[in-house]
Amino acid sequence: SGTLCGDMCVDTLVDADNCGACGTVCADEQSCVEGACACPAETTLCGDMCVDTSSDLAHCGACGQACNEGEVCSAGSCALDCAAGETNCSGSCVDLNSAEAHCGSCDATCDTDEVCEAGVCLCAPPTTDCDGTCVDLQASNTDCGACGNTCAPDMSCSEGTCSCPAGETDCSSSCVDILNDDLNCGSCGTACSSGTS
Repeated sequence: SGTLCGDMCVDTLVDADNCGACGTVCADEQSCVEGACACPAETTLCGDMCVDTSSDLAHCGACGQACNEGEVCSAGSCALDCAAGETNCSGSCVDLNSAEAHCGSCDATCDTDEVCEAGVCLCAPPTTDCDGTCVDLQASNTDCGACGNTCAPDMSCSEGTCSCPAGETDCSSSCVDILNDDLNCGSCGTACSSGTS
């Protein structure tokens, strides 16, 4: 059975021009389902249009909720439209492969003596990672030339080698003045005889 609308007999349960009652017209993308206008699945009626609020810039997440310029609507939320290879970290587009403040992930920050390479914090040249600390093997007294190579107390590291101060000679890892040392007189191991100096 139908309903007389004007001079036509219509089924108000499915007629989009007379949905539920004569003269009730559904929006363009709507259909009449059991006497009520309905948008296609996963869309919402905003004004007179059916929109996908998960991706619509003018209706992102809800009708009338528009995204700003430079943003995209993703999963119903406005987000920065970052370039390929970049990630939105608290409102900034960053490259997680090279950003020291967001290395590998948005909340991972490299130390001041580190650089970010391929998403991993590494010691910046010319330093080397020695047990989690970046050191200059050319100048570190505790890691001279190699991690863990400690110079003797009276030596210093120069160009990766433990060296004695100017005017002193390395004699078995001790710095001596061979011009004035009775046990190393003129050369290492040359001791003065008793009673001489």
